[in-house]
Formats: sequence, C-alpha cells, structure tokens
Amino acid sequence: TAGVTIQVSGGGGTTLGDFVWYDNDQDGAQHPTEKGVPGITVRLFQPGPDTLFGTNDDILVSTVMTDTSGKYAFACIAPGKYMVRFSGLPTGYEFTGKNKVNNPCRDSDAKSNGETDPITIVAGQGDTLCIDAGIHVICENVTKAGLICCNQTICEGETPALLYGNPLFPPQGGSGKLQYVWMQYVKNSQGQWTWAAIPGATDSVYQPGPLFETAYFMRCVRRENCLHFLESNIIKIIVTPAGTGGCPQFFTVFQVTPMSNAAVKLEWWTLSENARYQYVAERSMNETDWSPIGEIIGIGDGYSHRYDLMDHAPESGMNYYRVRRLSASGEAAYSEVRDVMLDIPRSESLAVYPNPVEQVLYIRNLMAYEADASVHLYSASGVLVHTLNIPAGSMMSSEVPMVNLPAGIYLVRILFGDGETRTLKVSKF
Repeated sequence: TAGVTIQVSGGGGTTLGDFVWYDNDQDGAQHPTEKGVPGITVRLFQPGPDTLFGTNDDILVSTVMTDTSGKYAFACIAPGKYMVRFSGLPTGYEFTGKNKVNNPCRDSDAKSNGETDPITIVAGQGDTLCIDAGIHVICENVTKAGLICCNQTICEGETPALLYGNPLFPPQGGSGKLQYVWMQYVKNSQGQWTWAAIPGATDSVYQPGPLFETAYFMRCVRRENCLHFLESNIIKIIVTPAGTGGCPQFFTVFQVTPMSNAAVKLEWWTLSENARYQYVAERSMNETDWSPIGEIIGIGDGYSHRYDLMDHAPESGMNYYRVRRLSASGEAAYSEVRDVMLDIPRSESLAVYPNPVEQVLYIRNLMAYEADASVHLYSASGVLVHTLNIPAGSMMSSEVPMVNLPAGIYLVRILFGDGETRTLKVSKF
C-alpha cells in the first residue's frame, strides 16, 4: 500500500488561517495593544484512514510559519475535515485558555497541546480566517496566600504596629518570585465601601500611618508572571475615639460662659483636624438626657481650630454642656462635660433668637412661671403677628416663620400673670 497527498492547484479552494498573539492579560481575547507572535510553526492536518485526529495515520497537508505580525494562512484548501496544530512557542510560554470570550474571531482556538478542534470546509465556502492562538508566560501561582498579623486597638491619631506575614503560615505553592499588594477597606467617591490598593505598599510587610478611624487591611500575593492575586486574612485595627478608653481628648480647651442676656457661649479649640468632623453642641439638665443646641462642620485641614456656639435658651438652674464629634462614618467622640449655674431673673426669662432674624424666630421661656403668661409678636405698625400662651408651671416654645414678613423692627411683649410686662426688639432682614 502507499499513501499520496493530492493538492488543489490552479486557484479555487478556501484560505484558512489567521493569527497568533501574546495574550498578555491572559483573558483569552485579542486586544489592540497585544502584539502578534512571529516564527510560530503552524501545521494543517487531515485525518488518516481511521478518520480520527491525533493518531499515527494523520496526514500533514501543509506547514507554514507566522510572519512578523503573527499572521499565517493556508491557501487553496479543498473541502474536507482539518485540524490545525501550533508549535514552537518561545521558551517559558504556554497557550491561553480556549474559547474564553464569545467572539470566534477574537478568541483563542488552540487547546493546551496547541491543537484545534476539527474544522470542516465545505464546497463553495468562503475563507476561514478566525483560527487563532493566544500564548502567555507560564504562571505557577501560589495556592495559599498565607496569614498576616496582627489585630490591634489604638487611640485616635496613633500609629499602629507593623503589619507582617505570620512566619508559621507563609504563602505556599507555585514557583517564582512572590509579589505583594496591600489593600485597605475604604469608601469610594460614590459612598460605597470597597477594597483599594495602597499606593507603594508592595512589600511583604506594611507600616500604616496614623489612623483616626477603625481600619481594615489585607495582603494579596501572587507569583511573578501571574495575573491573579490570592487574598490573605483581614486585619482589623480598632481606633478608639478621642476622650474614650483612656485616650486623649480631641480638644485643648473647652469652656462655657454665661452671657448678660441669659445666654451661654460654648467655645472649644481642637487638636489638629485630620478629617472633616461634625461638631454637635448638646445641653442637659440632668447629665442623662441630652438635646442638641447647634452644630458646626469642621474645617478638617490638618490644623487646630477654634469653634463657638451660642445657647440662646438655657434654663434657670444648673445647665450641663458637652460637644459630640462625629466622623464621616458616624463614629462619635465626646468632650468632657462643663456646667454653668444660671440664676435667671424673671425679667430676662424669655429667650427670643436669633436676633436679627431672617427665616425663623424662636421664642421660649427659660423658667416656669407661677401664673399664666402670654407672649405677643407685633410689627412696628402694631399688627399682631403671633401669640404664645404659657400656662403656669410649664416650659413652652414656639417657632415663628419670618421669611415672608417685611424687613424691619418687630416687638416681642410678654405679659406676666401679675400684670408686669417686658418688651424686646427684634430686627428682621
């Protein structure tokens, strides 16, 4: 017996071929930045008498090499069943995954042995130019990322201890140089929490800087020439807010001062503000139940700052004050409590604020009266704008919308139960 190969000559037939490329990102898809591979041997086979590929009777139809741009082609292919085999890869390279993207002209068709699945050419068929092969550097990645150490608790603004790999549980598996990336759990610009790589943190150990909120870290590891990282365990560094758990306060000075108009002024000087905080001034009459009296958004530029708020409606007797500081994540720190005793005379016991007023005027009695009292708000022309009745023994307050009223002077007059009156002027702008 003898075997012969019959080739079609003189035109006709189908052209089969295409491209071998460096799949640098190992995703199995061709990208414009990924170059072709020259000098790859490409063989075209037909099955032998057993009609199966991969056996000793396979028939070699033709052999070509990829050109300088990674292209190859077999011209004038007659109808039949074929298989393409790629070989001669550069040292240290292997074939990328087969059919990893849903695009037959942009994926890789070679299996790990460099052979394609059978390809059928029928009579009258157009050219088949989507038989491609991607190759990439051989990666023997780690199988275990190892453990890092250690969880900590620190005070706000302190620097945590060095984070390092646990020597009892190092990264395992694979071959080649280890590569590291440290990650921190942070809030992105959309307000969502996500893991983000820490710039420059690519050693086996990592030293965080001063922390002002509880933080989470992990270390990712891979072998050189591999794309995918394995994640370690997560380290939690608990940051105790200023003024709690034996940690220093967030301020250098906090004081409350009674003013001549039955108001109390709160002032505090912060330490360096390394984040933008919300400060809420609070008042209590029993050191248990606290009510907000005003808030300020801090500057947060890394410097110390002075802030102040006015309590326009303290009560007669002992008033307790504190400042609650809130971080962007809602973590709260509290100042020390300051107290001030106010012996408010009845003539100064009606709080009317702010003055001048633009939108809303607040009216409140600062002490309970022995008899019913009434408060009237008049315009300068004598028009009654608002009335507040204060029953004996009660604490009353009222919010008067002023935004739609004309600018000018208004009069607030309180009539006590014994007939005494007191009048206050309020400017509206």
